[in-house]
Amino acid sequence: MDQKKGFFSATFSPLDKSYCDYFFWLSVINFMLIIYILLTSLYVFFFEKKKDVLQIALVALPTFLSYFTNRLLYSMCIGSTQA
Repeated sequence: MDQKKGFFSATFSPLDKSYCDYFFWLSVINFMLIIYILLTSLYVFFFEKKKDVLQIALVALPTFLSYFTNRLLYSMCIGSTQA
């Protein structure tokens, strides 16, 4: 019984503060993708004849939601590990 308790305690216990960096770097990557999408959108609007706004929105929205979610998770992670 004691081994089972030790296994679950080690497997499902909270991780330390250094694991919060995972969410930080995902936020950075998603932010760079948003900047790239915005620059590409500006190029399409100014230089392309066919302006497919719906396609750009369908690409930008999940990227923004991913950025926001990872930023929120990073804030929660940092906030929960502070004493």
